[in-house]
Order: sequence, then structure tokens, then C-alpha cells
Amino acid sequence: MADREQAAAGGGSLSESQGQVLDRCLHALRHAKNDSQTLAALLLITRLCPPTQLDKPTMRRILEAVGLNLPARLLVTAVQNPDGSVLPACELLSLGTALLAALSTEPDTASRPQLLATVPLLLGLLAHGSVSGLQNRAGTGPVDRPAGDEGAQESSRLDEATAADCFQVLTAVCSVPRGPELLLNRAAVPALCRAVDQNQTLSQQRALPLLGCLLSGKTREKAWRKHPAELLSLLLRLAKEFCRSSDPTRFQTCARLVPFLPPPEEAPQSEELKEAVRDVWAALRPMLQAKLTPKQIGPVLVLGACLLDLYGWEPVGPPKFCCLLVNRACVEVRMGLEEPPGTDLSPELQHTLTGRSGPAEPAPRTCAQNLRPEPGPRTCAQNLHPEPNSAQNLHPEPAPRTCTQNLRPGETQQRRRFQNHAPPGGVYTCRKSEICCGSVGSRTQTAPGDPCFRTLEAHLSEALPVLVNKPRLLVLAANYCTLGLMIGRLKPPTAGSPDAAQRRFFCAAVRLIGGALGSGSDSGPVQLSDGWAEAAELWRLSLQALGGCVRVQPGLVALIRDEGWLRHTLDQKRGSDETVSDYFCCRSLPKMF
Repeated sequence: MADREQAAAGGGSLSESQGQVLDRCLHALRHAKNDSQTLAALLLITRLCPPTQLDKPTMRRILEAVGLNLPARLLVTAVQNPDGSVLPACELLSLGTALLAALSTEPDTASRPQLLATVPLLLGLLAHGSVSGLQNRAGTGPVDRPAGDEGAQESSRLDEATAADCFQVLTAVCSVPRGPELLLNRAAVPALCRAVDQNQTLSQQRALPLLGCLLSGKTREKAWRKHPAELLSLLLRLAKEFCRSSDPTRFQTCARLVPFLPPPEEAPQSEELKEAVRDVWAALRPMLQAKLTPKQIGPVLVLGACLLDLYGWEPVGPPKFCCLLVNRACVEVRMGLEEPPGTDLSPELQHTLTGRSGPAEPAPRTCAQNLRPEPGPRTCAQNLHPEPNSAQNLHPEPAPRTCTQNLRPGETQQRRRFQNHAPPGGVYTCRKSEICCGSVGSRTQTAPGDPCFRTLEAHLSEALPVLVNKPRLLVLAANYCTLGLMIGRLKPPTAGSPDAAQRRFFCAAVRLIGGALGSGSDSGPVQLSDGWAEAAELWRLSLQALGGCVRVQPGLVALIRDEGWLRHTLDQKRGSDETVSDYFCCRSLPKMF
């Protein structure tokens, strides 16, 4: 009677009739005289009281009545001595795994030696997909079963319920503090790889996530050291499946592929792997060139960053695509970093910023922790750069915006921290892209004296005069102009005349700025021409920077006067508003002439 009251109090979602059955089964378990009586009681429990309906107090009562020795003994009997039992091997397995699965939901149970002793058997069942396969491996295969008896072979296959129970036990073990290491030491990696390779029951749904857990934490490097061949074979298989999948499926499988990439220090020296990485990049290129939602872009960028971590920029593709990759990563990170304080970031954006989507993912890994893996959380675009001094390398700064957007007063703390992580060396290998102009413009504020800016000045003095005469490249020319003027205003004061390269650049800059004004009406204000709609802020910022250049290089006054644009501009300014000229143009510059 006491047992019945306890079952009613702690039976969770069990019905009254189930509680009564459980009460009688527990009584039978406590007073069983042989295994037959014990098995009968357990069969009733597993059949009439599903594990999903058993709460913790009820599970404790069953554990106390049965213990873990019996289910472990059932598994051993099913594999090693099936003919010595009154029940078929498949029934023994079904009962043993069901009981273990139910008991493993208790954290204390999952780490007990009796349960851990069953792990090799469970892994063997999953790897071979049948009882007979495991029996043959152990040398205890059935002797009375004809080789052509397909019905007998079919009956020995691991059914989905038993496979699910096996995975439940292994997942419970993996969740305890030393669980991944315990599984790794019990050959979990080759067993699960074999299950996936042979497409055993539930291998895609359950084996791959479990392998992902083993390859995402402290056991990652150790797993690749112990089982490089099996993991390489699995990775090549997954890479082929990724490349062959359709676009909607490919977006979903980006995150699944990441945990199976080897750490750079343990990457096998395999031409097959390098070719697979090239194929994955080829599949990623059209994805990154498409319009993506926040939920889609995050996994794509994380996968791209991990591929960069593995083999760098060489297999990525054309330089234009490299710039696009950096730009998209920069945009996503800046959007995340500039969220107002207290804003709850979406899971997708958190994943993009830290490369971590959940507890099963690697400990804080970043979206672009690529060529220099470092511990601790970092942001994705801080690391989207290869080593400097490489002619083929891109090394842009994080900010993908124009100078105007990067150099506003009151720059946020996040932006300062963002800029200070990436050195400028190597940025000029992608200097022909608009992406870099805003980034380097930000850098001029924090490292104006860096000697590498001389290289950039030389390029700007050659390129800007050409761009001025190409209306289709107006936005790029405006970026170049603004960038060069920003660098020039921060140079040490000098009283001499500008040299030939400086004269070439400033003449082109003055012509570009002056040519931006349209012909206004007699009564209305002068406006920027329509072609400058996308670069209006750059025009204003260029005027500000030009005033700063004149202050540190008075020799520019004669050059600007000779161009003859300032008087014309000021004449047009009469009656116009601040849309055309700003403070520095209208008040500071005239005082210098």
C-alpha cells in the first residue's frame, strides 16, 4: 500500500492504472527469485509505462529496485550467449537498451561504471546495424541460422526504437563533465563514423550530432590525432553531400559541416581534402553573392571563416569574391556591435559575432577565427585577414563603410576596440576596392604616422587623376579623394611646395570637388549634380579634409587658387544653404587666401 501511495505521489504523467502496474512490478522486482521473474516485471514496466512518462522520483525507485547490473547483463547475453536465454536476442536488446535509456536520464546514473561498461556494446550495435553483425565481430555468431535466411537476418537488424535508446544512452554519457573524453577513449569516433558511412539506422539524425559534440570541445584535437583516417573519410563524404545539395538544403547544412573541419594544427596533409575545400568554396560563392536573410548569412560566414582557418585565401576564388566575403562579414559584425546597449541580439547574430550557436558548439569560436586561431570570444571581421606581406593576401580593416560614416565625432567604444585589433600592413593588396577606403580612413585616425600610408599615397596620386575622367567610377574616385585628403591633413606641418606626386593628387582632388556642383538657378541654392547623389557625404568630408591639408601645407594655397574653383564656388554660395558648402569651406578656407 505504501508503494502505491508513493507511485501516485511521484508517478508524474502516469495514469492510475499505470501507477498500479508499476507498483506491482516494483514489488515483483524486489522479491524476484530468478531472472525470469525479473524480466517479466521489467517487460511490463517498459511496455506499459513508457520512459517518457516516468518522472525522476519514479526513475529513482526503479533504479533502486533493479540497478544497472541487470540491463548490462541483458546486453552481454544478447551478444555473447543468445541461445542460453529464454528470450530472443532482439528482445534482450530491446529490453536492456530501453531500461538503460530510461535510467540514463538521471545525471548521476550516466557516469556510473556499470552504465559506462555498456558503451562499447552500444557503439558496436550502432556501427554494425544489427545483432548478428556484432555477434560475428565477436566470434559468437548464430550457428543454427542459415546463410540465406533473409527473414532471420531482417529480424536481427537494429530497429529504430532500439537505435534511439542506444543514442539516448550515449548522448547522456556525452553530457556529463568528462563524457566526451570517456566516449573518445571507448572508440566512439570510429564506431559512429562507420554508422554514418554505412547509413545505419538513425545515423544521419543522431550519429552526426553526437560526433559533432565530440569534435567541438576539448576532445577535438585528440580525436583528429587518434582517428584521422576515419574523420577525413567522413569529412570528404559530408563535403560532397554539401556540394551536391540544392540551395535551400545547402543553407541548412552549412552549420552541420563546421564541426567536422579539422583544427589547422591537426589537418591531414591530403590533396583530397584540399580539393574538397576548393569545391566547398565554389559552392559557397553563389550563396554569398545572393540576397541572404540574417538567419542564412551567419552560418555561411562561419563556414567561410573556418575554411580560411584551414587553408587560407588561396582556394577561395577570384579577388572580387574575396572582397565581397570580407565586406559581408564586416557589415554583419558592425550591425551587431552597433546595436544599442541592452538590445537582445538574435541567436543568428550572436552566432555570427561569436561563432557559437549553442552548448554543443565549440567553446567560443569566432566567425572568422581563420588564419590565427586564438582562444576566447572575438568578432568575426577582426580575424578575416591573412598574414601580412603576402602579395595574394587581402587584409582589409573591419569597417566596410565610407570615410564619412567611420569618422563621425563621438566614435563608439566598440568601433575603437574594433579598429585597434587589426594592423594596417597588407591592406593595399586590395586597394582598388571601395571596401577598403572607409576602413583605411578609420585607420588614419588611430595610426596616421604608419609608414605603410606612403605606399597608399603613391597609389592615390597615380590613380585619382585617371578616375576623375571616368564618370562611371565616381563613387570610387570620391572614396580615393577623401582617403588621400584624410591622410594629407594628418601629415606633419611643412612650409615647402608640394612635390610632383602631391601636386598631381591635389590638382585631381580640386577638379573632382569643384566639378561636383551643378548649375543652380538664379533664385535657388546651388546643388550637387545628380551624379553625386551616392557620394554627397564624401564630397562634404573632402572639403573638411582639404581645409585641414591647407593648414598643415600652406604651399597648397597657390595650387588651389590656380585651379580657380574656389571663387566660383563662393559666388554660387550666396543665398544657398548648407547642402552645398560646410563650415570649413565657407569660413576657414577664405581666410587662408
